[in-house]
Amino acid sequence: MKKILTTVAIACTALAMPYTASAQFSIPSFGGSKSSAPAADLSGQQTTLVKNFVAANVDVLKANAKMSEALGLKATAADAEAVAQQLSSGSTFDKDSASKATTAVGDSGGAIAAKLAEKPQLDAAAKVTYTQGLLSLAKGAVRYKGLGQDVTSMGDGLKSAPLTQ
Repeated sequence: MKKILTTVAIACTALAMPYTASAQFSIPSFGGSKSSAPAADLSGQQTTLVKNFVAANVDVLKANAKMSEALGLKATAADAEAVAQQLSSGSTFDKDSASKATTAVGDSGGAIAAKLAEKPQLDAAAKVTYTQGLLSLAKGAVRYKGLGQDVTSMGDGLKSAPLTQ
């Protein structure tokens, strides 16, 4: 059971890494397209991308909070939950939010991985809490996967946008 839980946690963390690492945006090409299609709403697409990225990270932070709690990492659980709550408030969805979410996911995920390396024994209640965390982690992984469409849409918009937009 512990091997399965450890494997699932590591696999979900590995799935999240490419998306958290791509939080920095760059323009893939210049010059635009010769298409007569109207210019895309790049600002709206960027906002959507950042909102969805932060939402995915909130799910992962909530997962990390549950798993940290189950593993007895109370401070890590409290920190992850606090950042998740702050990001869930919807007050800002900007570069700083994305950066904060990425840092918090990495920090809490690292603490969980270190604790799992110790092969801790979980009681029945801790197993239930850990499983709740895994479910939230799966939800976050699904959201991360959905970011691919957001990135594709924004990339297509960048290709067709004039340089002076």
